[in-house]
Amino acid sequence: MSHPLENPAWHTLSVAHRASTVGSESARRYLHGFAPPIAFAEPAQVDLSALTQHTAAGELLYGDGWTGPMPADWELVHEVPLLRLVWRGAPMPLPLPLPKRQPWRILDARDADQAVALALATRPGPFGPRSLELGEYLGLFDGKRLVAMAGERMKAAAWREISGVCTAAEYEGRGHARILTSALVQRQLQRGEIPFLHVMADNRRALLLYQRLGFVYFAEAVVRAIRLRLTNDAEKSP
Repeated sequence: MSHPLENPAWHTLSVAHRASTVGSESARRYLHGFAPPIAFAEPAQVDLSALTQHTAAGELLYGDGWTGPMPADWELVHEVPLLRLVWRGAPMPLPLPLPKRQPWRILDARDADQAVALALATRPGPFGPRSLELGEYLGLFDGKRLVAMAGERMKAAAWREISGVCTAAEYEGRGHARILTSALVQRQLQRGEIPFLHVMADNRRALLLYQRLGFVYFAEAVVRAIRLRLTNDAEKSP
């Protein structure tokens, strides 16, 4: 049996988040409004036809761990290398020098608009207006403004993904990502879960941060952004 982290998206979309997805027993995607990742039961035998009826023409979807040619009615937009890291740190992270009061709070539906705006501005990865429902998201605020966040998305058996880590540009360099990621690691370990996360291979700053926090390399994959061709585009394809 393969390790759950060899195909965490499928373990997530077909089991943990199945109620929030559509598709078949070979391919699934999140419902509109959640997030655009897709997953396949057998990455070597990708069945995009199972997602066609659930996808609007031109809509971007993201997936990793599979390669090969695209069907005529689908288009490969871009692909980039992605690193998968897993927690191998101490049983609990070292205490952080935090303010006297807890600096963050758990985000909820009232924060969705600000969370989407922050994700669009900082581009931590695919994010939708209902992404906050996929796990626990923590946010740091300046007054009423959300300036940094980090949360949870995939769940593959005992492994829980930390995702959506981002900070508004003018608030970078203040340790916000470290505070929020460490808080999520602590909370996941207390629940008996094993944290993991993804980082773009060329994002050296984020990679160094995660390594300092106790994450180590697990695997490398290529994340693909694809879309269903508009009708005219499909008709032009050879």
